[in-house]
Amino acid sequence: MAKKQIPVRLHRQHDMDLICLYRIKSFHLGRELKRALIAYANEVPYVVEISQQQPEKGYVPTSSLLHIVLDDEKPEEAEAIKILNGVKNGYRCSFIKSVFRGSAPYLPLIAFADGNGFVMKKQDTSETIRQIRKNAITKAVSKEEETSNNTTDVDAPINLKEQNVAEKKEQNTADDDLNKLFMQMSALNH
Repeated sequence: MAKKQIPVRLHRQHDMDLICLYRIKSFHLGRELKRALIAYANEVPYVVEISQQQPEKGYVPTSSLLHIVLDDEKPEEAEAIKILNGVKNGYRCSFIKSVFRGSAPYLPLIAFADGNGFVMKKQDTSETIRQIRKNAITKAVSKEEETSNNTTDVDAPINLKEQNVAEKKEQNTADDDLNKLFMQMSALNH
């Protein structure tokens, strides 16, 4: 026959325990989900060995997708396929996750702690960019006011070249701030 590929979606709102495991580099969640499912289908006891390693912190997408591949030519995997075929339509993913949770002696709950390093909401980039520009302009205006308050010669002519240099420095500062922001955001996405 053929291999059957089963998608398993991890949802941020409901599966943070599994997402923590998914984000541990030394732990292969897809492989462990498959092993737990096969053991359940064949009525064999199975206990998942969970690493004590900390999960990777950062932005957590709304959902993550992984796949389990079962080969119906292997008798133990064929049993798992039979079990999944008997699961009510639309509940296969929940069933697999429940079987896995039943095989786990404990699950990491660090994701539920306050200030845990997991970022749940991407900031609106356009709003963030506007805020950075506003802050850069506010800094420049503050420096300009400070400089003008220290100046006693009111009749001095404005040197346009110096003004252009100051404006370019201000723009470079804003651009540097934007570049830093984009680097931070790309780090969150990876």
